[in-house]
Parts: sequence; structure tokens; C-alpha cells
Amino acid sequence: MNFELCKAQRKMISMHSIFSPDDTKFFTIMSSKVVVRDSKTLERIVEIPIKNAAFIHFSKDGKKIFINNTSGSVYIYETELFKCEKVLRSTKARSLMDSDFFVDDAGVNLFVEMSSEIALMTYIMDEDDWQTRENFAGSSVSFQTLNEDTVLFIVCQGEEGCYVVENKVNSGEFKKHRLSDAIEHKSFFLHEDKYYSYYNTLTQLKEVNDELVLGNDSVIDSINLVEDETIKDVLVASTIDLIVITTSNRTILTSKDFTVLQDIDVPNCMAATINHAEDLIIINSEDDSLAIKITH
Repeated sequence: MNFELCKAQRKMISMHSIFSPDDTKFFTIMSSKVVVRDSKTLERIVEIPIKNAAFIHFSKDGKKIFINNTSGSVYIYETELFKCEKVLRSTKARSLMDSDFFVDDAGVNLFVEMSSEIALMTYIMDEDDWQTRENFAGSSVSFQTLNEDTVLFIVCQGEEGCYVVENKVNSGEFKKHRLSDAIEHKSFFLHEDKYYSYYNTLTQLKEVNDELVLGNDSVIDSINLVEDETIKDVLVASTIDLIVITTSNRTILTSKDFTVLQDIDVPNCMAATINHAEDLIIINSEDDSLAIKITH
């Protein structure tokens, strides 16, 4: 596997970016808008005026885009002319949480606070209605992450401690995976304010090996690659032997056994994004953004 580095044509300061399902467009979140760019040239196509946007997801057919912001609202746009079709907002009885979400055949799936309890609810677009999908009574949901096939999130529930909840998209089945005591202890007490990024790493690395993340301490050894740095993002490729670990100072490309393939100096990194074809990585940075082409 070879990596060709080149400076991206545009500086992109974004905490979250995503390629469209057909890889023709690249979406970056800015503080007061979402910028839609051509994936090849990175030239702007349109700007979507949403302040404090957080996460972006597409419908399966790519005809709708869903963007939430830090107040929990979700904006639904069509992707031909980028007109807003609907906005999902909190109500007194149902407060939409400021967290990631996912879209599947059932609808838009969001974490919701109701009477001091947290539930995963689905907004059914065709019926303009809400259904409770799973109730996590007495719990707090610390973090959620996902890929196209699997949703993973951390739940902390009283005496049960912390565990990963796994849901295969469109299966409706939820599985609990208990975190090992050593991993739970390290993520809470040794990383302190970095535990959010550490959980991001845990859930992403689960895609490589269940045992690695959920059963033993070897995941801690792998994180020693970046022990003294803040982890910004971890991407696990689906079809190639590649993990992309972005920290505040650099981007580390490794194989799935954590053999370092390339270590790239990128000051003030914000996030990394890989396209669906898995032949292009874009690194967002406060300084110089990078494009990394992957060849075999």
C-alpha cells in the first residue's frame, strides 16, 4: 500500500467531515455553516446555513442529508438543490440530546431525554411520528459512534458500570459488551479529560477485533502510540488493511495489527475522513489541510 501526500487546495477547519455516498461531494462543518465541496477540486458548491452543526448523515439512496447541531435539532435537506424539508426539535416532553445519531430503514434514530431517562427513539419520516426503540432507564449515554453497518455507543448504568451497546443497522437487535475493568479504569482515571477521545478509540477499534477492545488490555498497549497526545479521530477502513489515527500533532497510518505504515506531521489536526472507495483521505487542519491518495 502506497500513500501520496499533497496539500489540499483549501484550508478546512472542521471537527466533522463526510463524503457523499457516491464520493462526488465532500461536506465540512464550520462554526456557522456546512460547506459542500466538489470532492476532486474541493471548490465550494453551496453553503448550508446551520450554526454549530455537529454530525452529518445521509439516507441510503443519498437523496436526503441529515445534520444536527449542538442544541440537538436535526435539519433534513434534499441533496439536489439543498432545500430544507423539515427540522426536528426538542419539546418539553422529549429533549433531543447533543450527540451523534444514525439513519436506517426505520427512520432517524436519536438519543432523547424523557423524565430524566434516556431512550433511543426513531423519527419515522413517512408517518411524521416518533417511536421508542430502546430505553436505557437510570443510565447515561457517554458517547456514540458508528460506521455504515454498526452502531456502537457507551452506556454507564449504576452498579453495572460501563459497557458497549452494539446494534447492527436495520437488525433491531442490541447487544451488550462489558468493558474490562482495566480499560474502564484507564479511560476514566488515567486519561481524565481525554476519556471522550479514548472511548472513540475503543468503539472504533472494536471493529478490528472484539477481544482486543472488550476483553483484555492489549488495546491499552496500542494506544501507547499516542499516549501523550490528544486523539482527535480514529478511522478503521472497511476493505483495506488500514487504521487512520489523528492526533493534535500528526496523523498515523497503521495496519490493523498497529504496525505503523506512515507517520505524518500535521499541526493542529481536527479530523480525518476517508471516502467510500477508500482511495482518498482528507485531513482537516487549522493550518494546511492534506489530501492522501492511496494506491496498491
